[in-house]
Amino acid sequence: MISVTPQAQSKILEFMSAQKATTFLKIEIRGRNAKEYLVNFMLEEKQSPTEKKVDLDKFSVLYSKEDESKLTGSTIEWIESVSGSGFQLKNPNKPESNLDSPLAARVQEILDAEINPSIAAHGGNIELLDIIDQKAYVKMSGGCQGCSSAKATLKHGVEARIKELIPEILELVDTTDHAGGSNPYYS
Repeated sequence: MISVTPQAQSKILEFMSAQKATTFLKIEIRGRNAKEYLVNFMLEEKQSPTEKKVDLDKFSVLYSKEDESKLTGSTIEWIESVSGSGFQLKNPNKPESNLDSPLAARVQEILDAEINPSIAAHGGNIELLDIIDQKAYVKMSGGCQGCSSAKATLKHGVEARIKELIPEILELVDTTDHAGGSNPYYS
């Protein structure tokens, strides 16, 4: 189901030792982008009835029963690089997406050619996640995440321009967690 590399197991045990009472590593799917499921890793003391468990030598991995098909075949790794270190989930499962459609290609073209170069001047970026029922789901990052002007920028600037050029798009839906992240504009 889910495997853990030896280096990741060592780090997990190190963190568990510091917490003393924890015996579970929990994987929680917190969202998705166009290419992958986004996950959180946390230490837990108890298993809930809605969770499944994978037993390893010295600890167990928990995940939601409803996320089983999204996590099957995944591997938890510990990554160290010049930009930092942390756990990473190598997941062969990809979210379903409508990003291969001609409509998505047109929206992406506007984001790439007009929108993102403009907001990059403020350290921001807008990513197209999906198109469902003529609504474009986007995620703002960088300087846009947590910015007090993000909503106005998205609705009155980005959405207006995309709807002007592509009338089939009825709305842009912001999926950004503006309070989360490691460095939101305003925290």
